[in-house]
Amino acid sequence: MPNLDDRKRRVLAAIVRDYVETAEPVGSKRLVERHGLAVSSATVRNDMARLEEIGLIHQPHTSAGRIPSDTGYRFFVDELMEIPRLSQRAEALLREHRKTHGAEIDEILRAVCAILSKITNYTSVALVPGLHEAELRHIQVSKVDGNRAVVILVTDAGHVIHEFIDAGESHTAAEIDVISSILRRRLSGMRIQDIQAIDVQHLRAESRIRGLLLEETLRVIGEHLDRRTYQVYIDGTMHIVRQPEFVDVERLTRVLEALHTEQQLAALLMSGLAQGGVQVRIGHETKVDDMSDLSLVTASYTTGHTRGTVGVVAPTRMDYERAYAAVALAASILEKALQSDR
Repeated sequence: MPNLDDRKRRVLAAIVRDYVETAEPVGSKRLVERHGLAVSSATVRNDMARLEEIGLIHQPHTSAGRIPSDTGYRFFVDELMEIPRLSQRAEALLREHRKTHGAEIDEILRAVCAILSKITNYTSVALVPGLHEAELRHIQVSKVDGNRAVVILVTDAGHVIHEFIDAGESHTAAEIDVISSILRRRLSGMRIQDIQAIDVQHLRAESRIRGLLLEETLRVIGEHLDRRTYQVYIDGTMHIVRQPEFVDVERLTRVLEALHTEQQLAALLMSGLAQGGVQVRIGHETKVDDMSDLSLVTASYTTGHTRGTVGVVAPTRMDYERAYAAVALAASILEKALQSDR
């Protein structure tokens, strides 16, 4: 990071905050008037020239105003940002997760994404933990009618799976209850991916499980494992559309296509899991060409043995301070909600 004296730091912070607010290049006169810098416009112009020389701001066209570069935003985030306390209304909205008590993780994440988008006016994103590392918390097999039974699986990450199966032969309700109890005793606490490798013959020899019931139950687990490697939610795409940066239809189309390429977005969200905490990726730091005009603020949350991500996406002219505060609170509330619900 460049070594800046206090005044240049104040000038850069003022440029970032003004540009975030107005989307207009910032001139020295406005900085002096709005931010009480107690120096002349000429002095501020000299400071701005130095900031431009080292790549923290640049001049987008022939106007006298300057805007932050990606490097300038990075310096602001790492060195100058002041995390605000969200308004009571914003906090109250996020804490509405209590209304989803007992819901599946999908439903809780959808609710949090919708609220996060509403209070930030940015597009929100979330990554649902995959089933691979999840631990089976509960399994229930119940008779429905004839040869049909229903399998219900609940993981420590909050996934709830239910599917009707063909038991292959007639079982009484009492027999299926016994089988369900045996499966619960043997499979509860195991990772979902390990259940696929279980010794079926050993299970069958130990218990009264017969016919297709065991195979069908394991099939349900295996199919959902393949289906749920990851899942991405996105809310508030219209917030991107409304940004002045994207009045150009071609530019907007590229950004929207990138955001809605689930595999690419999932990889981007997963890449921040290892670091933990709140992660800020600015412009080209996303390493996705069509998202180089965007910034991503995410936070990881843990539920059971798995981790997911929640965050917001916006133009690099993002209010990083407010986004950081909102995403950090959303992740904290989400984690507590999922832990208390399980």
